Amino acid sequence: MSESNKKFSIQPIDEQEQDKGTFQKLSEETKKVLEAHSANPGPVISDNFNAQEEGTKEERHEKAKDLNN
Repeated sequence: MSESNKKFSIQPIDEQEQDKGTFQKLSEETKKVLEAHSANPGPVISDNFNAQEEGTKEERHEKAKDLNN
């Protein structure tokens, strides 16, 4: 291709597309996939937390005292 055959032109910008954000331009299917990444659910709290404590209250205090010394 020679230099004289090259033609460049400025493409018009669609104002409606320019006003939309990146997330609005995506298809509905893509939005559904990306929704999980934009969520902010907070810490996970278990519904049935059944932790068993070892020994009596006094035994636990003695063990804690021994471990802290």
